[in-house]
Amino acid sequence: MSLAALYDPLTIPNELVKAHHQLDATYSNQNFTGDADRVTQIKSLWLNKRFN
Repeated sequence: MSLAALYDPLTIPNELVKAHHQLDATYSNQNFTGDADRVTQIKSLWLNKRFN
């Protein structure tokens, strides 16, 4: 199965959705509205760790 098929919004497994929500909660207490928000948060965490 390809990643495109796995992450198809119509067929994505519930377990995968739950895992992503848990991962989001681990790294931030904000609600992400999309991938751009997630990437911004990850970059921020990386820059903080790298330069502090």
